[in-house]
Amino acid sequence: MDGRNWSIIVNTRSSQIKYQNMINALTPSMPLVTIIVPFFNQELFLRECIESVIQQSFNDWELLLVNDGSTDKSAVIAQEFVNRFPDKIFLFHQPSNKNLGASNARNIGVKNARGDFITFLDSDDVYIAD
Repeated sequence: MDGRNWSIIVNTRSSQIKYQNMINALTPSMPLVTIIVPFFNQELFLRECIESVIQQSFNDWELLLVNDGSTDKSAVIAQEFVNRFPDKIFLFHQPSNKNLGASNARNIGVKNARGDFITFLDSDDVYIAD
């Protein structure tokens, strides 16, 4: 080597694992599944809905919460989870925080989804623990 072109040479299995871990740390991973939860005034159920996603053994997901103009504490609850899981859970709001309907809220989620697959979960529903 002339010093200008560097190559990483991996000789052992241990080095391969360390190298792959370094690459993984530098490369933001894209989630396999995007879960979209539109919500409107669901403070009674939203926490349980979000926790049901977190409790799954499958962990390659992102959760997009879309506030459809809630006037109760739903958005505060959603923000608490965003603060706890900033790399996994994201919060979006309808324009001008208006109630424009679940289909419009789902469309906001779809536009912001990064997963290879998209699924919808109603804010008053839960995933069964596996």
